[in-house]
Amino acid sequence: MPISEHDFTQACHELHSRWAQLRGPNDWEDVKVLQDHGKTYLRITKRLASPSPNSQPASITETEDEILEDDNESLQCPPIPKPEITLHHDILLSPSYQVPVLYVTPSTPLPPQTSIPSLLVPRPYRAQIQDVGVMGALSMTEHPVSGAPAYFLHPCRTEEAMGAVSSAVGGGSVEPLEYICLWLGVMGGSVGLYLPLELAEEYRGREAMGSLMEGQGRD
Repeated sequence: MPISEHDFTQACHELHSRWAQLRGPNDWEDVKVLQDHGKTYLRITKRLASPSPNSQPASITETEDEILEDDNESLQCPPIPKPEITLHHDILLSPSYQVPVLYVTPSTPLPPQTSIPSLLVPRPYRAQIQDVGVMGALSMTEHPVSGAPAYFLHPCRTEEAMGAVSSAVGGGSVEPLEYICLWLGVMGGSVGLYLPLELAEEYRGREAMGSLMEGQGRD
């Protein structure tokens, strides 16, 4: 099920407006509707805690007293906050497939030995995004607006997935805002991008939107 450029633009503005009205906290840091090079697209910004370096096990030559002393010292020191990584999730309309496509880029260089897939992809989805399945394969490409390297979900089977989901919820016809919310439910979960709970609850009871609620407990 494709979406027209007009309806996609409308969906971007409506989702931005609904997000701005949310009362409670959510894991979307910011939402913007951007225009560049004649393209209108939605940018969802999220912050993630930087992964901690692998801790080294205690040496077998350390005595129990030495380990206990280190533990006591650590209890007296305040915890050091983990650095955060800011990621931009840009949703653009594919001119060839006529479906939304997700591009993910970091706002600053990632820490050494850190990759976008390791940060974003929940374990249940890792095998699925290695191949071009319904959720699409996660691979590198050039961002269509900035030209910077970006990870994206290949859209070749998005229309197929959206057709099945939209038929289940509305007989094949959905409004632009509902379309983009359904799309996030189908595609966003594979990279940890879920609708804020308050928005997802609007679709509670719709069988095809059940995946939007998944992962809320995993955050």
